[in-house]
Amino acid sequence: MILLAQIVATVRGKLKKGGIVDIDAAARIVLHDWNEGKIPYYTMPPVRDQAEPSEAKIVSEFSKEFNIDE
Repeated sequence: MILLAQIVATVRGKLKKGGIVDIDAAARIVLHDWNEGKIPYYTMPPVRDQAEPSEAKIVSEFSKEFNIDE
């Protein structure tokens, strides 16, 4: 993770005095870009097969009420 922050800081010009990379600024840039959607997924989300049965069911009546004393 530090290497990524160093590369981001160098590319974006976030350097402190003496040419030291600003890791905090680079981390803020990465988080901001992630929250703004500028960083895409590194893998595609899994595709859901339409043949899979769904757990959702439509009911026509309520179940028996719960009684803690029984």
